[in-house]
Amino acid sequence: MPELLVAPPLGDTVDALWAPVYAFCLFQLFGDRSFLYKTTLAAAGFLEEALPFVSLIPSATIGWLIQHNAEQVTLRIERSMSGGEKDGKGDAAQRKEPAVGKDAPR
Repeated sequence: MPELLVAPPLGDTVDALWAPVYAFCLFQLFGDRSFLYKTTLAAAGFLEEALPFVSLIPSATIGWLIQHNAEQVTLRIERSMSGGEKDGKGDAAQRKEPAVGKDAPR
């Protein structure tokens, strides 16, 4: 993104130097993911910064959204396979509702 903040000849030079640093940061940021995921994201970040006029793509944010969505899907699959709650609230018949009216304890 430096090419947007600095004059064209200097901005492109700074961007070429920033691209490998940005790729390394992306690779380290997603350290708990698979090697292929991290490498693909780092390569996309490198190309984003190295190529002119594509620095506006938020690759780190896109990577986070993909990771977050994958974690949510995995949790839902695990819950459904274990017979857990579908919506996090449980079945109304299994929950104890507070007694109201004439059924309430006195």
